[in-house]
Amino acid sequence: SRLIARLNFIIPFYHPGTGQPARASSGIGRYARPMTSIEQIWVETSDGCRLEADLLRPGASAIGGIVVAHPHPLYGGNRDHPIVTSLTDAASGAGYVALRFDFRGTRRSTGTHGKGLDEINDMDAALELVASMIPDGSPLIAAGYSFGGAMALSATDPRITHRIGVAAPLGMLAAGIAPTEPTLLIVPRHDQYTSPDDVAQVVRVWPNEPTVEVIEAADHFLLGFATEVAKRAITWLASN
Repeated sequence: SRLIARLNFIIPFYHPGTGQPARASSGIGRYARPMTSIEQIWVETSDGCRLEADLLRPGASAIGGIVVAHPHPLYGGNRDHPIVTSLTDAASGAGYVALRFDFRGTRRSTGTHGKGLDEINDMDAALELVASMIPDGSPLIAAGYSFGGAMALSATDPRITHRIGVAAPLGMLAAGIAPTEPTLLIVPRHDQYTSPDDVAQVVRVWPNEPTVEVIEAADHFLLGFATEVAKRAITWLASN
């Protein structure tokens, strides 16, 4: 919306070991923090995989934590996708400990692709790590884009308080999976895989109605819409 488009607060964050700006991080209004640090870490899964990840810490005390998962790794998806980086940067700028990671078998992460089953374990491992870095009872958000969105909606960590699925292919969800936490679905109007009408059919049987926001003029790949996606997600989190 025009209102969301005007909410823009740019925060530099710094490359580890150099003290030099690495890229911009966005926060929203009064939720923006003065500085974000980033470090490369490894996430250990319960079945022995090591997942390469970027950990972003806010400059002040964290208000919660978020994990953002990337698109399908067999089609080139990784944690450097613009939707993923924009969302983690914005969340950290808004005060969240934010983590983005490469699924098993992707680039330097160990293991092999698990056809969307083992990747839920990856998501849970990342959430467990972030949960250990924030105060007990703080918001813990599972988020992701495309394939990563389906993994975020399927994650099983009981500490999850909110979920965000961006262009999530809801057909990938196992039978009976329906989030009970407050959930935001950001849906491109012309998504080739899960259209707004498809989303409406799926979520009508969910126990809690999600918030569905449609991005007009966008298709599944959301080229040019990374900043808008991040702004919508952070604005929603600020009010839920």
